Amino acid sequence: MSSGHGAAAAAARVMGLDTDTTHHAVGIAASRAAGLRANTGTMTKPLHAGAAAMSGVQAARLAARGWSSDPQALEADLGFCSAFMGTAAGTPVEFASDLGRVWSLLDPVGLAIKPYPSCGASHPAVQAGIAVHQHLHDTGIPVDDIERVRVGVSELAPKLLVHHQPQNSDQARFSAQYTVAAALVRGHLRLSDFTAEAVEDDPAVRSMMGRISVVVDERHRHGREFPASVRVELSGDRHVERTVTIARGKNADPMTDAELEAKFVACAGLGKAELWREIRYAANDRPVTEIVDATW
Repeated sequence: MSSGHGAAAAAARVMGLDTDTTHHAVGIAASRAAGLRANTGTMTKPLHAGAAAMSGVQAARLAARGWSSDPQALEADLGFCSAFMGTAAGTPVEFASDLGRVWSLLDPVGLAIKPYPSCGASHPAVQAGIAVHQHLHDTGIPVDDIERVRVGVSELAPKLLVHHQPQNSDQARFSAQYTVAAALVRGHLRLSDFTAEAVEDDPAVRSMMGRISVVVDERHRHGREFPASVRVELSGDRHVERTVTIARGKNADPMTDAELEAKFVACAGLGKAELWREIRYAANDRPVTEIVDATW
């Protein structure tokens, strides 16, 4: 299902809607939730999730006011699954058997908090690149000694990381070449790495991008979590390689509280550490508005 359906279901739960009304909410959301990968690397890509979530909340509000929809809008012959998943009416929907039993919040590779502000398909390669940078730093090897870089990825990654020579920050977020180059040169990948200046005018990163080749690695070809290996060839016939199979931020490798706080402050702005602590350690029944009003 899409983020629109999830938002509709979550909003219906928060609003205390009954089962029938929730069905209507999800059905309304089914007509409003969509996104095209053709927009990858544009300003519209992040709008997909935001607009779908907005539509989901609006769907729940409409349903609460009596707005109707087909209760089987997901699985009907001309419903969402048929249109977007090729599932015919009457065919069991694959994900339905796990509803209420399997939770992404608990699954080792389920719902994740992204440590890097780029496409999730780039994260294992970025993490491997940062590990290589750290090794070079620890051993006193200059980044300039890197002659070639091989980024080995799964067969899925190139379908998402489509911008090989990004010209702006939107494209850079969907570029293995840029994100790995930035990780190797700077040793991190932050919001500041996606300013126009950072993307377009850093000669060290641009030079590193020219040394990077991205290939489907047979070790990772069928990986569903975008596993990646970054191998750098150094002058003097030396090399360093690091592999990441599950990205940082997944439940199998969660971010620490300090990392979460740093990410929140980076997004919300300096001086918002107090707000983070209020949210992080708030009682479950404390209204969000009360937390924000006390610290904003």
